[in-house]
Amino acid sequence: MRPDGNVDRFNIFSIHGWAADRDRPQGTVDVEIIQNERLVATVPARGVRGGVMEAFWFNPFECLAYGENRFEVRFAGTRTLVPHGRATLYYDVHSGPRFATEDPMARSKARWRGSEAETSLTWGSVMTGDSFIDAVAEHVDFARLPGQKILEVGPGYGRLLATLLARGHAYRSYTGLELSEDRVRQLGEKYGDARTRFVWGDATSDQVETDCDLFVCSATFEHLYPNLVATLQNVQRQLAIGAWACVDFVQLDPEMLVSEAWFETKDSGGAFVRVYARAELERLFTGCGFEIAGIASVSPGRGPGGEIINRILVCARNAGAPVAVTPSPRPAAPRVAFAEVDVADVSRLWRGLRQLRDAAPFKPVMDRISDRPAYVALKRRLSTLLRGRGGF
Repeated sequence: MRPDGNVDRFNIFSIHGWAADRDRPQGTVDVEIIQNERLVATVPARGVRGGVMEAFWFNPFECLAYGENRFEVRFAGTRTLVPHGRATLYYDVHSGPRFATEDPMARSKARWRGSEAETSLTWGSVMTGDSFIDAVAEHVDFARLPGQKILEVGPGYGRLLATLLARGHAYRSYTGLELSEDRVRQLGEKYGDARTRFVWGDATSDQVETDCDLFVCSATFEHLYPNLVATLQNVQRQLAIGAWACVDFVQLDPEMLVSEAWFETKDSGGAFVRVYARAELERLFTGCGFEIAGIASVSPGRGPGGEIINRILVCARNAGAPVAVTPSPRPAAPRVAFAEVDVADVSRLWRGLRQLRDAAPFKPVMDRISDRPAYVALKRRLSTLLRGRGGF
């Protein structure tokens, strides 16, 4: 084997690069992702790069531990590192804001709370729900729909509902949960009736239905920060056992291998976008208690430049299994109970900080950081503890 490759990107949402065996130019290789000396994933390097299948992606977010995460990317079955395949990713309460340059949860929702033009909601063009409903019909028996309840998250301008109505599909009830108050008003004026209602709320936390038979969602789950888990768990609680969940996602490559995430620039809307690989979707849906019936590529139409928009559609049934994944699987930062604080230790730390601040070799450095928020907060906490426990 003559290994070749490079890791081009390391961040909390993406480990990306390429790997090849120059002794087998037509073959492909796998890479192993090692975290803190433990194998966490084996990833195929089969994405297209420069016309050759050798690119790989891995999203480390769900396996990050609080604090230091030492990663290595190796050629599978060997101890050989992919060039630039070693990095340490730190995760703490500040990692998300650093990645988003502000509160990531607030930023991920800001764009969708407004009242955008319809074209801005679907890739620059107004589209129908035809291809989505066609693909869902391969699994869901629409003949039974008249007696069933439908839940949709992020109905946008109502394209999935419009397709159902245009095709004459009746239903017992339809509830659309929408983050934009203005869109709720518009949708209610256009489609609202005794069986059809729209609710203003947040799909991650709000529960608006019970025992629904069909859940549909398009062009929404990829914008959930940091991942889809909390919302999918919340949706599952509103579904009947055996109910269908049909959700689509961004598709950037035919093999469904790309896995990465980013925030758009503010000029482009500022939204969070997460691209899931097929293997990730299988793991997350299964972990949330669903049995996957099919994963397929669908195209809702073309963008304003004529480009074909491709989506990954997941169709799964609610198995009612216990939830096995968490929205943020990293353990929380350790917290020390007030009663456990040793006054003598805190006093020594306080004196040490003062001595360090005044020590000649370190004074220029300490002068630069003494007004930093973290340093100020530490001093305030220590001062409060000492005053409260008689340390002065």
